[in-house]
Amino acid sequence: MAEVLISTALLFVTALCFGALGVYCSSLMRRTLGASVLAYGLSLAGTLVLPLLLLIFLPASNAIFRGTPPDWVIAVLIYGFGLFIVLNPVACAIATEIILIEQQTAFTFSLPLLSNGGNLPLISPWIVQVILYLLLSWLL
Repeated sequence: MAEVLISTALLFVTALCFGALGVYCSSLMRRTLGASVLAYGLSLAGTLVLPLLLLIFLPASNAIFRGTPPDWVIAVLIYGFGLFIVLNPVACAIATEIILIEQQTAFTFSLPLLSNGGNLPLISPWIVQVILYLLLSWLL
């Protein structure tokens, strides 16, 4: 039941945000064709370009940090990659499903850190995406 409610919330806020983006683009452009092209271009940039940038940055991060990086670097990278996941609706849905299956939780979870044995607390990606997309829809 939680999966259905979470996926409904994700679909609702994604549709609301992309609809607000379309209305915003139509208020900027004079013609309908230009507004449609701009809205689709921005939507595709958020859904396709961000994951491609993530795929480019992952091997580069391995080359930058030789050996095991400090815990604060790992925490910053995890939160940074989490932001990329939250900005992409498909990646957010997949990550939420993985967390639901592996961690058996829908709200918060933790990841173990390497050196000190502590845990890094994280919020489930669907919560951050719902809040972020609602704020973005409100701003547009």
